[in-house]
Amino acid sequence: MSMPLMFRRSLMLQSLVLTAVLTAGCSNATRINGGGASFIYPLMLMWTKVYDDQFHVQIDYQSTGSGNGQQQTIAKTIDFGCSDMPLSDANLKKSEGTGNGIVHIPLVMGAVVPIYNIEGVGDDLRFSGEIIAGMYLGTIVYWDDPSIQSINTGVKLPHEKINLVRRADSSGTTAIFTDFLAKAAPNEWTGEMTGASPSWPKAVQIVGVRGNEGVAGFVLRTSNSFGYVELIYARQNKLTCGTVKNRSGRFIQAGLETVTAAAESSHEEILKEHPDLRYSLTNAPGENAYPISGTNWAILCVKQPSHPGKELVVFLRWATKYGGEGQEYARKLGYAPLPEWLTKEVGKKFDAIEFVD
Repeated sequence: MSMPLMFRRSLMLQSLVLTAVLTAGCSNATRINGGGASFIYPLMLMWTKVYDDQFHVQIDYQSTGSGNGQQQTIAKTIDFGCSDMPLSDANLKKSEGTGNGIVHIPLVMGAVVPIYNIEGVGDDLRFSGEIIAGMYLGTIVYWDDPSIQSINTGVKLPHEKINLVRRADSSGTTAIFTDFLAKAAPNEWTGEMTGASPSWPKAVQIVGVRGNEGVAGFVLRTSNSFGYVELIYARQNKLTCGTVKNRSGRFIQAGLETVTAAAESSHEEILKEHPDLRYSLTNAPGENAYPISGTNWAILCVKQPSHPGKELVVFLRWATKYGGEGQEYARKLGYAPLPEWLTKEVGKKFDAIEFVD
């Protein structure tokens, strides 16, 4: 038997009212949009879930690459970006030209590692900046090249061509990697071959893929391949990683302690020469410093709308608090937490942010 018409209309009206109430509730929910570096994406996924569960603030973060994160922040199409490289002077001027400067907030530190897939060869194959530069320049073509074999005595390397991969998108991971090459092999790796979108050598076949995820995937499925990714992606995909020669001449494995060593050895230089916190950790001094270390920054406008600007700053304070929950999650995932001295400088950057209606 069908319902009376009046009863059906009453149910429809109640349904419409309930939908309107729920929709109104959703529109008042705090929602923050961010995007950029894939370097920090695994941690950002964890942070945003934990933060939403505890504080009911939704943070949507898209892994689009550091360059994209910078450009979207300057264009104000997202609330904050993440980047593994600080803004260039030109991009800072571009942001100031819109009437709003950019502040850099270090979030965590990490490492870019050389990864490879060679049958029968395990972890800890040794590399130097000169050797890696030679591979991408095409002067080192085969795995059993004498320069590689000479620092890897006892390892049987095949006479197979090295299959190279690089990031195709504008990448902070690439910026860290090429910055190291320019410092460790200055005669081989020149200035135009550095940055997020460098001029890669044209005479060498180098496969370009998007994201740390893409590089990790290429190396996983390609024999005799070589690439570079953030350490977290290497661990998640169980990729073989090499050690890298640092300024002291030691071959160092990437890890929390060796990235922290790079930061600590750069302490005085950062405070003295980089008060805006736009610094580099590559090829840092110190016996135990891992030489391809880097920082991930949140970049955001100095002038913030009260909503969601205040909520964004509260989230970033939570994420960067020394010894706090956010930094502990970073440690558990394999990122190096910020040193205490650096978190004090970060606090000064938060204090400089202005909220406008």
